[in-house]
Amino acid sequence: MREMENYSTMSRDKAFRKRAYVTIFLITFGIIALYGLVFSAENFFGGTSPGGVSGSSYATIETGTRAWSELLEVNGYGVTRDRGRVTLPSISPNRQTYKNGQGDLRLNRTTDTLVVLDGALPFDEANEVREFINKGGRLITDNPYVLEDMLGSRLQVDYRGSKKLFPSDESVSGLEDISKITASQYGSLKMRANRDQRILLESKGYVAGAAIFRLGQGDVIAIPNSPIVSNELITQEDNALFSLRIAGNTQSSVTFIEGVHGYNEANGFAGMPLNWRIAIVGLFVAFVIFATSKGRRFGVGEQTDRNLGPRRIYFAHALAQALKRTKR
Repeated sequence: MREMENYSTMSRDKAFRKRAYVTIFLITFGIIALYGLVFSAENFFGGTSPGGVSGSSYATIETGTRAWSELLEVNGYGVTRDRGRVTLPSISPNRQTYKNGQGDLRLNRTTDTLVVLDGALPFDEANEVREFINKGGRLITDNPYVLEDMLGSRLQVDYRGSKKLFPSDESVSGLEDISKITASQYGSLKMRANRDQRILLESKGYVAGAAIFRLGQGDVIAIPNSPIVSNELITQEDNALFSLRIAGNTQSSVTFIEGVHGYNEANGFAGMPLNWRIAIVGLFVAFVIFATSKGRRFGVGEQTDRNLGPRRIYFAHALAQALKRTKR
């Protein structure tokens, strides 16, 4: 009888645990399926129209630079996208610098390039970028505040005027002579060309469409506005050729600073919107409450008390006493 009771208890416990595991699996699978369903619904109802932030290499809108970043990758440049606080690339052993600030300005040198478009850098990060340039790096930017911080009064940015299209010079071949390149322009830079600063896109007088400035052992390339390298205009005129030339030669690396567009380093659960995180935590708490209210407990189940009859010893004693009295 003892062995039969133990076997029965173990069987009931195994069946209970099996049902508990199946229930947990089904609920977990349901939460994951609901999570995927919500994402699919968001993508479906959100449409497939281009999106993103102006100047971002993630953006597919007209003013984004996704096409530029992909063009660089196709042509052999090392392209990275830096999110959150600016993380400067490590100094390449092949980086070519202007030793002691000497030598002619060179667009096609091997360098590490930072791209900051349509966004300003915090003061401490701007100082780190300036030190990066002084050591031989390159910065490409259209932001007047960043340019003023880096170059001071060496130029003046003017965004007035409408878009202008200039005919391309048929003598342009590969990356030979950038002075023959024309581009779609949305503004201008007022500056004087000299040994330490050079006009890249010609205009009238002291007005330029783009320019390069020496800063320490590196340089800064100023463009009047990001549409020159935007998704909308990069295929017009010589814009694609221009966008490759300003990034250095193909051994160079290009880092797009995406923190200025609101992208951060958070990923996974921390990267989700706040309302999504609240909803997921709420579903998990509801599941825990449901499981604890419906389930007995995990492990060996406790048996309920049974109303047992009198012990056999009492019956044997009573029978012995009865036989004793009968003197048999």
